[in-house]
Amino acid sequence: HPDIPIAAYDLAPRPKGLPDNIVWIQGDLLTQPPPDKNGILIANLFLHHFEKPELIALAHWLANFQTLIINEPLRARLPLFLGKMLYPFIHPVTRHDMRVSIEAGFIHGELPNLLGLDTNSHSIQEESTFRGSIRIIAKRKDLPSEAI
Repeated sequence: HPDIPIAAYDLAPRPKGLPDNIVWIQGDLLTQPPPDKNGILIANLFLHHFEKPELIALAHWLANFQTLIINEPLRARLPLFLGKMLYPFIHPVTRHDMRVSIEAGFIHGELPNLLGLDTNSHSIQEESTFRGSIRIIAKRKDLPSEAI
């Protein structure tokens, strides 16, 4: 969709070959000004890298988005157990990263609370899978869908 504006934020430099319609902002997300337009934010396996105070600070940064789609590790025993079953088949670095990511993940209600999302301001759906992911879709109630 070349006519849809897309912005990406990362500490890494812009990847070679990235389409020109994607604006790349390199640097610490929390030091960047938040977008001033409504839109959709997609965060995939990203927020579990932040500590609690950073997540709370991020709430202000997310305030202008109409919709948030967040996918993170589910912090639970079953995903840890299933991950351990994979140990003979995966690289030692992956073993370590998987365990650390699950342990840094979230349980139901935790992330919306840390990000200042509540049912007065947002329609919030949370679902998880037994394999170890939690998905949150939060839509602001005070903006019509056409405002995106």
